[in-house]
Parts: sequence; structure tokens; C-alpha cells
Amino acid sequence: MHINTEPTWRGGEAQVLLLARGMRGGAWPPVVVAQPGSPLAERARAADIPVEECALGSALDVGGMLRLRALVKRLRPALVHAHTSKAHSLAIPALLGLGVPLVVTRRVAFPIAKGLGGGWKYRAPAGWIAITPQVREVLVAGGIAAERIAVIPDAIDADALAAAPSGVLRRELGLPPEAVLVGCIAAFTAEKGHDTLLTAWQTVAAACPTAHLALIGDGPLQPGLRHRFAHLPRCHWLGFRADYAAVHRSLDLCVLASRHEGLGSSLLDALACGVPVVATRTGGIPMAVRDGEEGILVPVDDAPALAAAITGMVQDPERRARYGYAGMIRMPTDHGVTTIAAAHAATYASIAGIVLR
Repeated sequence: MHINTEPTWRGGEAQVLLLARGMRGGAWPPVVVAQPGSPLAERARAADIPVEECALGSALDVGGMLRLRALVKRLRPALVHAHTSKAHSLAIPALLGLGVPLVVTRRVAFPIAKGLGGGWKYRAPAGWIAITPQVREVLVAGGIAAERIAVIPDAIDADALAAAPSGVLRRELGLPPEAVLVGCIAAFTAEKGHDTLLTAWQTVAAACPTAHLALIGDGPLQPGLRHRFAHLPRCHWLGFRADYAAVHRSLDLCVLASRHEGLGSSLLDALACGVPVVATRTGGIPMAVRDGEEGILVPVDDAPALAAAITGMVQDPERRARYGYAGMIRMPTDHGVTTIAAAHAATYASIAGIVLR
């Protein structure tokens, strides 16, 4: 049973869907528990994955916990996998006395909560999945035994990326053939560092008259940033896009200026499409992008370094092609759905004490 409590669609929800798709027909057939009417519920159902819609509120939502407990008692899963912090908090009391092991995925590299409540919450799961070694280190620093933590990175949907049309954004924006389209695909939240990127873009735009920046995503900081940086040339605010695969295949360069990042799934998708990357050296990004081989990594909150890296890539099409090709070759092997699903299945078997034959 895969539990996700988010009502919106972001990278974490995409990973739940990919994992569930990859596990169909295997030893751990999935059922997805999602918020009623959420994009995850709709997309999982469209992919012929069993879905249970269950209203789950805050971590202290007693009604949500009781609904989840009733669902577990009815479906009797061999294992419950919580994919969000709220799912983690609600699943612990919901599973008390039922004998069903809980595994939790940790996607962020923030320090874990201390104290009695936090300690109990983090000791309760039978096992953990960290999406990068850096996230695993945070869990270990928080008191979780290293042997209880598996490191399994995000997956890419190689088939969807390959099947998507190319050049969609270029046509929508009416860009000339010589234009170089730089894209940032990220929610407008503080940790994504859009302010640093937009500060850097002032330098890039002056040095590279053919460069265009596309900002894809929504979030609470977008209105303020858009007002603050309204003067920037060739900067396109495109909002949330459901056609993420076509968006990636439209780009010449993918940029992410995160201050904190679990892994950066949009970077994996970009590389799978042969799009090179400029990103910050934080969290799991160095695991996603090999510096000097598939992209350029710069320090966090260093707008001049970010501007120099973007400018260098915009002005060097040969290097963009070389880095993009290297990423496109590696992604299906390291991050293919089959590979990631198999790693999860082995972890489930270990946690549940089952030897798969």
C-alpha cells in the first residue's frame, strides 16, 4: 500500500506513480492511497493501478488516521509505504497492533525532528528509503540505525520522455531557430532559489542576446518574484505544465538553483532527454548530475557563478551536445523504472522478512 497525502502534483507524486507502474505484475502488486480527486488518484487510475481515495489531513488528523486504519484492515496489505511526512505520521498510529510493517521514503535533506515525539516517530518505521546518500546521512545523524536505511534514487519515465513531441515551447513562444532556451522546472518555494537564478539572469541576458529563460511551475513565491523581476528581458513565466515530457524536450539547457534538494527529479528528466544541466552543488544533485560530464555544478546562492556557468553553456553548443548525450546514455540504466522498482522490491522483502524466489 503506497500512501501519498498531497492534493497537488509534484515530483514526489510522479515518483509514486512510476513506482506503482513498475511494480505491477510483480511480487508486490501496488494499491495507491491518495487524496480524493487528486492528480495522483486520477493518473494512477488511468494507468490501471488500484486506487483508494482517502481524505487525510494534518499529522494530527484523528479522523484521517481512523479512515486509514479501516482501509488497512480491509485491504490487509503485506507492507505499507508512506511517501510523505503526513503519511508517515498518520500511518504509525493507524498500524498499531495490526502487524503490518511500515517503510517511509525520505526525499529531503533537512535535519529530522528531535525530542520525544520526533524520536518515536522516526524509530517506529521498520525501514527507510533515502533517495540519496546525503539524505541517508541526515537520517543517521538523527539517530536511525544505518542498516535500516536503503538508498534508492528516483526513477525516470523513459518511455513518456521519448514519446513526447519536441519543440513545443519553442513554437508557443515563437522563438527563432538561433534562440537558446534555458528552462527551470521547479515549484516557486524558497528552497528552489529562483531569486538567485533571476539575479543571475540579468548577467546572462546581457551577455547572450539569443538566450531565453522559461520558468515552469507555480507556488507561493511566484507573484512576488514576478513583480520584483518584471524588467528582465526574454524571461517567460509559463506556470504549471502537465506536459512535463514535452517541456523537457523543448529545452537546450536545464537550470536549477536550489538551496536544498533531495535529488532533483527534473534534472534526471532533462538528462534523459539529452538536455545538459547547470545546477547548485547541494543535497543529492551531485548524484544526479556528474559535474563536468553532464553539466556544471556551482555553489549555492552564488549568482555570479551561476551566471557564468549558464553563459558558458549557452555560448558553447558543442559542450551542450556532449554533456546532454552523456546524460541520455546513463539515465535509463541508473534510473529506469524497472531498475528502481526492483530495488524497492528487494527492500520490501528484507523489511518484511520474505525471501523472493
